[in-house]
Amino acid sequence: MWADSNINWYASISTTGIWVMIMFLNLSFLSSFALQLNNITHITDNNSTNLDDYLYNYSSKSLPKKPHTGVLYNISLPGNFSGVKVSVMRLRSSTLWGKGVNSTYFEIPPKIYTIPYVKRLEIMYENLGNLSSHYYELPGYTFLTKVIGFAVYDASGSSGEKRSKRLNITLIGEPIKVKFSKGELLLSQGRNNSNVKNNKVKKCVRFDPLNGLVELGDMLRPNVCLSQGVGHFAIAMPKVNDSTPPPPPPSPLPSPPSPLLPSSLGRRDKRKKKIIALWVWWVVGFAAGFVGLMLLVVCIVLGYKIISSRKFKRMERMSEKSESLDTTWIGNSKLPLAPVTRTQAVLENDFAP
Repeated sequence: MWADSNINWYASISTTGIWVMIMFLNLSFLSSFALQLNNITHITDNNSTNLDDYLYNYSSKSLPKKPHTGVLYNISLPGNFSGVKVSVMRLRSSTLWGKGVNSTYFEIPPKIYTIPYVKRLEIMYENLGNLSSHYYELPGYTFLTKVIGFAVYDASGSSGEKRSKRLNITLIGEPIKVKFSKGELLLSQGRNNSNVKNNKVKKCVRFDPLNGLVELGDMLRPNVCLSQGVGHFAIAMPKVNDSTPPPPPPSPLPSPPSPLLPSSLGRRDKRKKKIIALWVWWVVGFAAGFVGLMLLVVCIVLGYKIISSRKFKRMERMSEKSESLDTTWIGNSKLPLAPVTRTQAVLENDFAP
């Protein structure tokens, strides 16, 4: 009975320790994720996802029956999509989580998982080229680059099935970097405007196809933006001498922040590393203390058993050396019993007084 209670106690302690460790790990992940968030301005966008779904369904029919994992397939589109570039890559969710994936326009870091979770997925990269302004427009702003984007779809079904289930992604580590090369710059836009070379007025634009919002943020460095999810991206600047002013941000949300300078980014990275290191040492210390406590309990139990065993053996040796006595039961206990007189008295003579 005592051994069973010890086993139950060990199990309860172990379960509690595991849940506490999981809670601390989740807190550390959330803290590192929160450090990556940037202040952004949200504007409602009514664009639908029909373009992405059409391009993906067309690309699925153009792919081989058994596409190789990790291979980028360039898709040839119909003539009415002249100038638009689409490529598709199939990946395992474990690869996306462990290694991430890089392309010409996007650096997708590790520690990303899809919602809902799927075993295999396909990433579709898009470059809308000269048709960017045809599909996307931001009132009060002028696009300085072509619109590029990527979407994630479920690829867990068989090759014969029609795969058009769009997936969302969640980042735990670093944000996604969006890189605009010189080939994506629209030199005709704002050529006579001196503000084109001023990075302070340029804004990173993200069109979110899942909730219909447009995010405006500052550039990380020239022609490089950060993102926390899928969508279409471009660099824009406010129109000059335009009667239509840029749409103001909603009142509950803060105004766009100042540009992110390299020094502020360095300080933020150092602060993030310190917090992560603190959490790691805290978790390691907690785990070491828990293991030490378990070892101490095991040592106490073993010591008690050894002492009890030695005491019992000593009592057995003492009982073997002493005179054997009869035993009797008194209640539920078995006790030794001795007669009143062990030997009869012997008279010295037979004469009575």
